[in-house]
Amino acid sequence: MRRKVTALIAVTTTACTSWHVQPGPAPSSISAENGARGAVRLNFRGGAFADIYDARLIGDSIVGMSAPATSSTRERVAYATSDVESVATKQVAVGRTVLAVAAIALAVLIIVGSASASSSASNSTNSSCASAAPRPSATALA
Repeated sequence: MRRKVTALIAVTTTACTSWHVQPGPAPSSISAENGARGAVRLNFRGGAFADIYDARLIGDSIVGMSAPATSSTRERVAYATSDVESVATKQVAVGRTVLAVAAIALAVLIIVGSASASSSASNSTNSSCASAAPRPSATALA
């Protein structure tokens, strides 16, 4: 049960994220000292984009990794800051997350309620049938 709840929370929270474009010049949202943790989306002037991880500003380039640390195909990538139009970071949309959790909780309550209603209806039907059936007397069995 714990695994199911953990999976539900993981799906709910990751599904409610979106890319938020950082204000200002493209490289200003990535610092040379701290870099950007997690995923960063570089939007290029031609309309293309690239997602990079652990991005840092080094000289006139944005340098990072092509995949998260858990990936075995991770490699170093670099893009010229002059080609980057904007930088976006992934952030949790709190309103959407609350709405998704509420919708899932409501669905669970409806399913549990309908299951318990059908269970009690079948129990009352079975009990009335059992009470209506004639019972053999003790003398008839002997």
